[in-house]
Amino acid sequence: MEKNEVLIKVRKSKLKEDSAKLAKHIASKHKITPYNEDELTDVICAGLRAGEIVFYGENALNNAEKWFKERLMPNTIILTEEDVRTYLYHLLLGDFGELEETADGGKSIPLHSEIRWLGSSGKLKLRSDIVLFDVSSLRTKNRAEIQIHAKGYGFGRPYILIETKLRRNKRGANKGFTQKILKDRERIKKIKSEIPHDFYSYIIALDKKKPIGFQTEDLEFHKEFYVCLNESN
Repeated sequence: MEKNEVLIKVRKSKLKEDSAKLAKHIASKHKITPYNEDELTDVICAGLRAGEIVFYGENALNNAEKWFKERLMPNTIILTEEDVRTYLYHLLLGDFGELEETADGGKSIPLHSEIRWLGSSGKLKLRSDIVLFDVSSLRTKNRAEIQIHAKGYGFGRPYILIETKLRRNKRGANKGFTQKILKDRERIKKIKSEIPHDFYSYIIALDKKKPIGFQTEDLEFHKEFYVCLNESN
């Protein structure tokens, strides 16, 4: 082994810890978008546990880099905005996929997509890509004192709202893409104006065309992320 060579040995008894070391080393040498280090750690650890990737022992580092470059990244392709939502939902499902009891005595998970909002007026009728809410406030049956949405549900305590945007590499003018992000921003403000307590909201905008220098907002309960996926820029 050369003097400055890094050696990481993966141990079955400490998969999470060693997966994190591999992810950190890979991130120091390669662009890992759309993953971050924690997500890459989870992917490596899950792959090891499932037996889908194998790099135990002293050659773990070289094998992990080869797997990252030849297997993971070529298959990490975002084609549509629905891909972005599906990927985010997949990541969140691991932490928010357990069944909990609803207000009606049924069962549901806190994580949902394509959610319609009523608001305090009952006439909001806006939709969000991904929403996390308190399952104990979820109702799917009408009662005298509360009417649910025509879609068949109503909930009272949201935790997180996420909106996603994607511009493909050969489509969409800068102004049009910016306006779509700003429209989401205004829709979120409208939703929050009709909800009686604070909750977190996020806009995640991915750009496969070119950087546009979009000015994101970073507030106490609202954050925006703009990421250009075009490696040539």
